[in-house]
Amino acid sequence: MRTFAYIRVSKERDGMVSPEIQADEIARHCERRGWMIAETFTDIDLSGKLPPEKRPGLQELLSRLPECDMVVVYRIDRLSREPADYYAITAMLREAGVGIDAAAQPHDASPEGELVWDISAVLARYESLKLGARLKDMHRRLASQGRWSGGTVPYGWRHIKDEHGSRLVLEPEEAKWRRWMHQQYAAGWSCRRIAAGLNERAVPTKRGIAIWGDGRIHAMLSSPYQVGGRNTEDGLATGGNVEPLLTQEEYARTLALMAARHGKRGRTGVHAIPGSICRCGNCGGPLMAHKGGRGVYICRQRRQRSTRCPTGVSIGYNVLEDYVVRELMRHLRGARARLRVQPTQDLFPIEAELAKVKESLGKLAVMAAEGTMGIDEYQTARAMQRKRLEALQAKRDRASRSLETSARSQLLRDSWEDLGIIVGESWDVLSVQARRDIIELVIDQIVVDPAKRARMPARERVRIRWR
Repeated sequence: MRTFAYIRVSKERDGMVSPEIQADEIARHCERRGWMIAETFTDIDLSGKLPPEKRPGLQELLSRLPECDMVVVYRIDRLSREPADYYAITAMLREAGVGIDAAAQPHDASPEGELVWDISAVLARYESLKLGARLKDMHRRLASQGRWSGGTVPYGWRHIKDEHGSRLVLEPEEAKWRRWMHQQYAAGWSCRRIAAGLNERAVPTKRGIAIWGDGRIHAMLSSPYQVGGRNTEDGLATGGNVEPLLTQEEYARTLALMAARHGKRGRTGVHAIPGSICRCGNCGGPLMAHKGGRGVYICRQRRQRSTRCPTGVSIGYNVLEDYVVRELMRHLRGARARLRVQPTQDLFPIEAELAKVKESLGKLAVMAAEGTMGIDEYQTARAMQRKRLEALQAKRDRASRSLETSARSQLLRDSWEDLGIIVGESWDVLSVQARRDIIELVIDQIVVDPAKRARMPARERVRIRWR
């Protein structure tokens, strides 16, 4: 009888039933039955919860069913740990006239034997759920202790195991570049520009390929591993087996900057003055480069013919830049004494409170759906929690703005003398991106009022708000 053998090993069970053990047991079983194994199909490191189409070995076996008379596995849970997939696979085998057997649990064609196999399929699902629950509990416990739970080692660290146990320690070269990412982000660089800078410098990733993307940079900047911790339901947990890269103050500043810049990832434009910081004095909307005209900034609402701003402002870009640069040089020379680093508020307790309120809202909804809470009582409790949620969100936004202002002020104070040198002709030597970085670092907002008369000078219609 021509027989196909199928072997599957998932990551979680790799140390318990290896491919070699499965192959040996299947060969012994076929030898006792007098069957000849024509070919063996394997799926290594693939979970039994995956559907057949996502397991190449099983997919190939099913496509070649006319070439065999019997399929033998070690146990029926090797076919699948999902009862629906298990029944679908066995139905395909029956339709092709192919039998199935298991070395550790030989098939019995009697009704009792079929019942045992059906029960075994359900038990395979049960074991899978238990295993998943244990792994989830283990990861939750490790996270609550601020510990790395295994898997891919994050960029910036290396895994060691010694007398102090298994832990992550900083890898000097990678840690240097990870700190560089934070420095450039604090200096006003976008995630896309940081990725481009790493690619230009041919900095290898963890896998040795120098291809960086803004999504990867964004995830790395926000990772709690940088302070040697993990995010949990109760907030940030530290003190585990990960050596910190940053202090919690540095990490909080980066998170505040990311919150303040939410939605600003992507292209940065071609002008030194970003349209995102320019506002229409009529409706307060942002300005944008007008494609229909040459070198003109126009109100976005007016460009879209919005009823909100039918007469939005427009201003020649060169006019705006000349005035802004002139005021910028004056500010750099004379505003140093006004720089102060304001006290900031920790974001982590606020985020933890927000998480608890959201969890409470979810519990209230469940209680109302189950009927354990009356509709009126639910509406009252929900209104109170929503009010608390809005207050916490406003508090978080204020703390984020405070942290952003503090981070920028600190950066300005540390580099003010260098910025003061950029006057006159030296400004023209800088690239457009360098000018943009300085403007975004120093200026918070530029408001352009509508012109009341022809050729109205910029000083009478442009207002600058400094950081």
